[in-house]
Amino acid sequence: MALARDQGGITARRRVEKALQISDSNHRLQVIHSDLSQPGAGLCQPDLARLRRTAQTVIHCAGDTSFFPQSFSTSRALSIDGPVALLAALGAGRLERWCQISTAFVCGRRCGTVFESEGAVGQEFHNPYEEIKLESEIALRDACSRLEVDLRILRPSVVIGPESSTQGGSPSNLLYQFIRLAAALAGRGKGAEVSVRLQARPPALFNIVPIEYVSAAISAVANQPRPNGGTFHLVVSSPPTQQAVLQMITSRLGVTGLKLIDAQCEPLERPSALEKKVNRMLAPYYDYLVQDIRFDDTAALFLLKPLDIVCPTIDQGIMDRFIDNALANPARGYGANGDSHVSPRR
Repeated sequence: MALARDQGGITARRRVEKALQISDSNHRLQVIHSDLSQPGAGLCQPDLARLRRTAQTVIHCAGDTSFFPQSFSTSRALSIDGPVALLAALGAGRLERWCQISTAFVCGRRCGTVFESEGAVGQEFHNPYEEIKLESEIALRDACSRLEVDLRILRPSVVIGPESSTQGGSPSNLLYQFIRLAAALAGRGKGAEVSVRLQARPPALFNIVPIEYVSAAISAVANQPRPNGGTFHLVVSSPPTQQAVLQMITSRLGVTGLKLIDAQCEPLERPSALEKKVNRMLAPYYDYLVQDIRFDDTAALFLLKPLDIVCPTIDQGIMDRFIDNALANPARGYGANGDSHVSPRR
């Protein structure tokens, strides 16, 4: 059973079918119209009564994924007020578990190791998105405690999968845009070196997770009769460095001359026109590219490893698959002249 809202003239049912790539209208999935920005989560009384009779577990993954939301009130309604109201409405029924999809980056502007048990520790944030996500964790923890509902918080890092046309696909899209740019430069150089400096932090860890692992982990955590609450980092236990990721991309594509420079130690002096274009593309994510952080995932491994659900190491084979995904749709990428055909999105 899925809750979704009508949007842009498309019904909730059709939106869910499109997202899940379901073409058979006779599928067993039930779609209920709901709008978390409306009172009572936009549920009519018959639907609310049915949910109270049947729903034992909720997986909440709605929200505004923009770093800087256009409407803070709408973003808070989707991430905090609406979910808390829905929780209260369903708490009178059979509800036992609430799984909240958050983000590992509620850690904000920290470095070093971030533990799953940590939440608000006085950190500053890169953007309102991170702060709202942490506020939603706190609000739902308080509400679940009052209602005696088992709360499970899942915090993935940067999820990479098939490219999305929605705002939520931006991190994946950005990686794919960069891969297409590197491929275009390889063709442009025709074996010669093309010199492009990229502002980042070469030794910093680059934590990206395949969507297949994240979806399997969410399903497993949601369906476990225990652990009776907890917070789980869905991350790569031993992530590669940014330099290692660049090496995997360039070695597969046969491009030379792409160089990461630590802007904190080595300013980008006299950038070429192409370097300006590339660094503008990366600018919305610059704060993350210079952040060196490791996410502890002890609780996630303890629960998921016995179920044979393990995040794969980001090696050349996994990166090759990401590269294949990116190059499967070259029309959305970069031309041989380095001009972008896709505007970078936050």
